[in-house]
Amino acid sequence: MLRSLDDLEDISKIDAGNMLGAINRFPDFLVDAAHFSPLDVRSSLSPHNIVLMGMGGSASAADVLLDWLQDRITVPVSVVRDCALPRFVGPKTLFMAVSYSGETVETLAAFDEARKRRCITAAVGSGGRLQTICSRVKVPFLKVSSGLVPRAALSQMVGAGAVMLQSFGVVGDVRAGLLEAGRELIRIRGQLRAEVPLSRNRAKHVALRLEGRLPVIYCLQRMSSVARRAKNQFAENSKLVAKYDLLPEAGHNEVEAWQGRNPHMLPVLVHDSKESREESTVFRAFKAVLRKVGEVRPLEVRTGASSALGRLLGPVLFLDYVSVYLAFLRGVDPTPTFGIGEYRRLNSEMRR
Repeated sequence: MLRSLDDLEDISKIDAGNMLGAINRFPDFLVDAAHFSPLDVRSSLSPHNIVLMGMGGSASAADVLLDWLQDRITVPVSVVRDCALPRFVGPKTLFMAVSYSGETVETLAAFDEARKRRCITAAVGSGGRLQTICSRVKVPFLKVSSGLVPRAALSQMVGAGAVMLQSFGVVGDVRAGLLEAGRELIRIRGQLRAEVPLSRNRAKHVALRLEGRLPVIYCLQRMSSVARRAKNQFAENSKLVAKYDLLPEAGHNEVEAWQGRNPHMLPVLVHDSKESREESTVFRAFKAVLRKVGEVRPLEVRTGASSALGRLLGPVLFLDYVSVYLAFLRGVDPTPTFGIGEYRRLNSEMRR
């Protein structure tokens, strides 16, 4: 059992898969992604809508892209997590498959269906069957470096996906934004690394507060990618069930469920560093009600990043660290995902 979150020797014994190392490299991957070159994509069609399709950690990258770029894109954009595509998907749809492994069966099936519907197609990933198919049928493919578990490749996949959208002309140059966010995350990493002691490490404090609790993450609707990613990271890294909901909607329903003290759950409020007056009021009101009816003091997450992308990925990085520190407190290696592996194996077998 881990004696302290400052005991680096004990941490290294638990972290056999070196997930902590992968999280440490998160900002570096983002800086590297800023150097992707846009592809020479010649399409006579201007898309009327955009679909980003992925599963698991790859879909998290699609979520971040949507939250980051939706105000810069003038056509509807949606994230799909299902091989059954919506009816509106057709020849005027830009369909981008987002799959780090390139082997996810649902993504491959959706990609095949998109091609049958004569969509404008593109893909990002590290290789696999998806790259092979794209090469064969001459579909644009932007390759990222391989060798990571998909959830650790988030920053690379965000960068590649953004540059692919730039290649199709649906957004302007994204590379300065990637680089700025990468530099902000390098600063945040310096405050959260395992070498930073508990006395000065906010992520370690949050992990200790969450030990033995079910995390319930709340953030603004426009930052939904952060909350979903955190829920998934607690599942995959900490091996814990967590949940999330969005504000202000949660103040109109879920807040009622906190009536009566529940010591097994703890709310985590994830803030944006640039909240409007109305948004700040929503947080203050929600927090006050949690304290009054639930007798609970919520945890609050702020990172101080100021760029549009950094304001999303700063909290993502913070909660990534929290999820691995919580895993170490529980004595579990964050990297292996037996359940996911079994699901993917059985899902593939049952489709044959």
